[in-house]
Amino acid sequence: MVNLSDWINQTYLDKGVVEEMRAVFAKNRQLLLPDFLCKDSYKHAMRLARSAAFKRAYVPDQMSCAFAMRQDAFLRFLASERFASYVQLITGTKSGKRAFYTELRARDYTVIKDLPQTWKLLTHLFLSPWNAHWGGRMIFRDAEGNHTHSPPAQNTLLLTGNRKGLHGYVEYVNHHAGKRTTITANV
Repeated sequence: MVNLSDWINQTYLDKGVVEEMRAVFAKNRQLLLPDFLCKDSYKHAMRLARSAAFKRAYVPDQMSCAFAMRQDAFLRFLASERFASYVQLITGTKSGKRAFYTELRARDYTVIKDLPQTWKLLTHLFLSPWNAHWGGRMIFRDAEGNHTHSPPAQNTLLLTGNRKGLHGYVEYVNHHAGKRTTITANV
């Protein structure tokens, strides 16, 4: 059985902190949690993610990036009922049951698109160390034109509640990234 404490930083398991996170998410419909995984679990997750078999996808008017779907121990944790219930405590909505990695490198992007209204919650865990000057931010725009963005900060969980008219995309990763890649685990 999967234990949350095997993966998640103990701070985020404290009942008082969970209540604070719930209040922030209810107000903003988005929450960013730095240092989300415990130190050893983060190292293990990075080893698993770096060894994943990524397959490049290039559709000029939609995206250029790579995906890995193999269900390793970390992705199984993110897709577990226990993790989904934990996310529900914070957001009121369970996270999905299908977890996968996305890898972006220099010249990668996704194009702005409507997010299907069947998606109640977007869950992204940024894994790789990253510099915001390299691009690759997650950007969301709602029907009123409000923008939010999140740089892919190392070991940071991003929870975004879907709402009518929400669009999302990944900003172009520029040449300054060089050979570096950013890996995100998504549910």
